Amino acid sequence: MKKSKLIRLITLAVMLISSLTALLGGARVLAVDTANTQNIRIHKLQFETMPGNTQNTGAEMTWTGSKPLAGAVFTAYDATTDYWTAYDAAPGNTEAKKAAGIAAAKLASQTNGIAFPATGSDGIANGALPMTSGGRKAVYLFVETTSPAGVNQEKSVPFVLGLPIYDEGGNLRNPVHVYPKNEVKEVSLGFTKYGIEVDGTKATLAKAQFILKDVASGLYYNSSNNKFDITDVASASKIESNDNGIVSVSGLILNPGKYEFYEVDSTVSTSQGQSTANNEIFHYKNNPVVTATVATNMEVTYDYYNRQLVKQTGAGSAEAYNYKVPVPKKEADDTDVDAGQIVKFTITQKIPDDVAQYTEYKLVDNYDARLRLVSTDAQILSSLKIGGATATDVIPTYSAGANQFTLTFTPSQLAKYAGETMTFEVEMTVTPGTDLTTIENKITFDNNFYDKHDTEKIKTFGKRFVKEDANTKEKLAGAEFKITNGSGKYLQYQDASNNPIATVTGDKMDSAVAVKWVDSKEEGTTLVSGTDGKFSVFGIASRSYTLIETKAPDGYVTMPDLTFVADDGTQTLPVINKSKGILPSTGGMGIIGLVLLGVITITGAAIYFKKRAGYTEV
Repeated sequence: MKKSKLIRLITLAVMLISSLTALLGGARVLAVDTANTQNIRIHKLQFETMPGNTQNTGAEMTWTGSKPLAGAVFTAYDATTDYWTAYDAAPGNTEAKKAAGIAAAKLASQTNGIAFPATGSDGIANGALPMTSGGRKAVYLFVETTSPAGVNQEKSVPFVLGLPIYDEGGNLRNPVHVYPKNEVKEVSLGFTKYGIEVDGTKATLAKAQFILKDVASGLYYNSSNNKFDITDVASASKIESNDNGIVSVSGLILNPGKYEFYEVDSTVSTSQGQSTANNEIFHYKNNPVVTATVATNMEVTYDYYNRQLVKQTGAGSAEAYNYKVPVPKKEADDTDVDAGQIVKFTITQKIPDDVAQYTEYKLVDNYDARLRLVSTDAQILSSLKIGGATATDVIPTYSAGANQFTLTFTPSQLAKYAGETMTFEVEMTVTPGTDLTTIENKITFDNNFYDKHDTEKIKTFGKRFVKEDANTKEKLAGAEFKITNGSGKYLQYQDASNNPIATVTGDKMDSAVAVKWVDSKEEGTTLVSGTDGKFSVFGIASRSYTLIETKAPDGYVTMPDLTFVADDGTQTLPVINKSKGILPSTGGMGIIGLVLLGVITITGAAIYFKKRAGYTEV
């Protein structure tokens, strides 16, 4: 009786020591060998490909192609009652009864087990277990309760061990050698990186950079040792897509769990090697771009977004997409313009394929101070079309500032129109008195990725003239002119109240006037050369015109019509007049009257001087 009580105390001590050892994690021996315990030595082996089933003998054995596996923890659960109950009830011979007992033991409750220490670098863990339980030979279910990284846990099969174990000579084995095996798989994670051009074409992207995170530990991948031991994003190793857009990390020994790829740099180039760093940058929003899930059998599945931004889950391969921000386009119906002319601008923009990723979507029109907005906000909004048709379900808001107006869109309203083209129109007029430098009108697509711009340039032109004598180059004032265009219409300047201006004298290129072309020559504005001979035409488009002299300076012949092309006013075109000269009078007495008058004058003068001198006729 005392002996039985002692045995129970020893067994309890063994269990307490075993549990403490598992908690502390340092000891290799689970318990001290006693008369009622048997030492168990676990040899944890790893294989790239699992070998066939081989019966353990309890003695030391060798296994071709194996390596020791550290970090595995086994827990022994008492399955004695389950085993013997099934054994006793099973019909048939001893082998049949053993099979029934083992099957029942594998279903035993996995509570209150005795944990062995984690296997060391040699793959070994030692412990001792009672040889009896409840008065019968003890039977234990061994379960791998902690598996190292890379282990195919589906092949970490629990095994049943019945004690005591004897050798062929009938001696108690000390220790009993058991060889649980694991298939250890190296895992490769990766996906293909693509870029979607504005025109919708798809190309693989090189040199995109990513970091890889172990979700369970919160640590990042370190390429120097193929492990996850980096604690911050900045120090994490960068994984770069290759020339074929492939992002890959191979040779990983992983725990089951989730691993996330985060994109950290989208300055990429296409697979054709055309650099986008100084041209166009692809953008992304969904981050992580790809999540890999490693199952207990080391199989990998991926979560990612396809080209249409629909979430996908599957095994085998994954894709990640970047997009370009489309550039808006602004076009004028006329770029060589007259002062006061109304110009219609058409704004065109493709709605991005990934518009669902946008949180900000504005089209901002910034126009030159020399332009005046003619269209009302209602007219601009009503001109909006998508795919050539009015989209009543897209309702932007209109706001205006100094030389600016903005249409603000809700991206969710545009989502159904992804990939289609949006247009709207706006009319502006060129302010009278505009100088001859370029007038810019800028449209900006303002968004949460990269703002894109386009500028349409229009310009008004003119021509400077100087009226000169053909021979002396003397500057001539008072010459009068009219201007006609190629359609035979005449230039008429108008003031701020749209009243015709009859006459403009001298070089008045900076005058605040508007241009109109009229049918009547009399209604056309007369240009008059100033005292310095200068005059000018201004605020007209860069086309061919005709200068008609309607009145020449006194003493000069009216010049022929002159064709000229308007320019930026930096060149002065000489306008030549020829003098009428001095012509003789003919008919009547002719020159005889003049000769007689001259003779009489000379004779009279001679008589006068003779008398003064005291001469007398003889």
